[in-house]
Amino acid sequence: MNPNSLKVTFKLRSPSSTRPKKTNSLQNCQFCTSGENEDKLLLCDGCDKGYHTYCFKPKMENIPDGDWYCYECVNKATSERKCIVCGGHRQPPVGKMVMCELCPRAYHSDCYIPPLLKVPRGKWYCHTCISKAPPPKKKTQKKSSSKDKDKDKDKEKDKDKDKDKEKDKDKESKQN
Repeated sequence: MNPNSLKVTFKLRSPSSTRPKKTNSLQNCQFCTSGENEDKLLLCDGCDKGYHTYCFKPKMENIPDGDWYCYECVNKATSERKCIVCGGHRQPPVGKMVMCELCPRAYHSDCYIPPLLKVPRGKWYCHTCISKAPPPKKKTQKKSSSKDKDKDKDKEKDKDKDKDKEKDKDKESKQN
């Protein structure tokens, strides 16, 4: 899809639209995962995924006439990272943006379903990509440096000296 040829229109489509409806998981709403209310289910002309008009924030009042592209496809075509639920059209205040590490999806923390109470630190993966995410790195113990090894040796020597002193004291007490 060429970004220069991207055309997004928001005109009213008549309810008796002849747009074909397929019955697979792509046509379930990508936000609420329901396939119900097909008359309110909008299909993207770029990826063929379905979205309920009322699941957008703010909800889309009218079904657009002509070609329509979801915010995820718009993000791909324009190389921008706008929230795929509101498209950046929500009135402030809005939550902080979280961006998937593997795909062009981006969300405001309060647009994500369910809302993210805290913005995650580090890498974040959306619900679609989490199964493809690399496993988290295991925390390894800090490797001891040569200084740490020298300190450990010194501690062992001190312990040995203390033991020797105790032995000497025991010997002296036995002799007296």
